Order: sequence, then structure tokens, then C-alpha cells
Amino acid sequence: MAYIFEDQLQVSAPADKVWAILSDGDTWNTWNRHEVIDAGDFSPNAPKNQRATVKLAWAGNGVWDETHPVRPDFVDAATRKVQISVRILAGLAFFNVHWYQVEVVNEHTCRIKQYERFEGLGPKLGVGFNYHLCHASMKAQNLALKEHVEALQVPAKL
Repeated sequence: MAYIFEDQLQVSAPADKVWAILSDGDTWNTWNRHEVIDAGDFSPNAPKNQRATVKLAWAGNGVWDETHPVRPDFVDAATRKVQISVRILAGLAFFNVHWYQVEVVNEHTCRIKQYERFEGLGPKLGVGFNYHLCHASMKAQNLALKEHVEALQVPAKL
């Protein structure tokens, strides 16, 4: 059995502006109270097999319930996509792939997409992770990013 979660949300902001925020893992803690990536060098030129840490707050309160090692697979500015993954025992015990992508809808609007898949013996047995909370957290992250970016679009009142 695999757990697969997907979500997408339209944002009233240009794709490049959303991508600049999403692809900067060091600033996630300014808008994301559900998940933060301590990525070190999360750029396209990052060393292969680099390790990072993801912190998860299931209640969305910035109090980290779980911390997991992850591997940044890629950050692709051309497709505005970032992907991280986790493999335990070559993926037999646990394999997770999680990506975020920003798509252009028009000049002033974009779509945030998220996809996450869990496979291996752990998910098959329903152990090793809070799978049932993942989809709600994903939706909340997308909404947090949307609200953050759209707030930046509003001109400051004098």
C-alpha cells in the first residue's frame, strides 16, 4: 500500500514571485508553521547526496512534533519545482518523495502544486509516520504560502 497526497491552490501573484519564496528554504519559517526545511545549500549547484532536515508541526503552531533527515533531490528554476526524498534501507523499509511546483496561470496568477508519496514496509504496515495528518498539513502549507505571498502584493497604506 502506498499513501499518495496531492493538493493545488491558485495564488494571486506572479509565478516568479511565489517561486522565489518557495525555493528559499531558509525563509520557510517566516510563512510556514507546518513544515520547515533546514537545507543548507538547497540550490541547483548543491553537492550530490547532501542531507537536510525537515521539521513537522502537525498542529501548525510552529512547535515541531517530528524531525526527519531528507535529501534535497533537485531545485529546478526552469520548471519551478523543488523535490525532497527520504529512503530507509534503500527504500524497502520506507520511501518518501515530496515535491512542490509553481505553475503559471497568467501574468498575475499562478498555481501552487504539492505531491507526496509514501511507500515501503512502514507505510504498508501504517507505522513510522503520521500519514493521516499529512494531507491536512499539505493543504495548510499551500494556504500559508498563498496568504504570505498575497499579503506581499498589497501596497502598504500610508
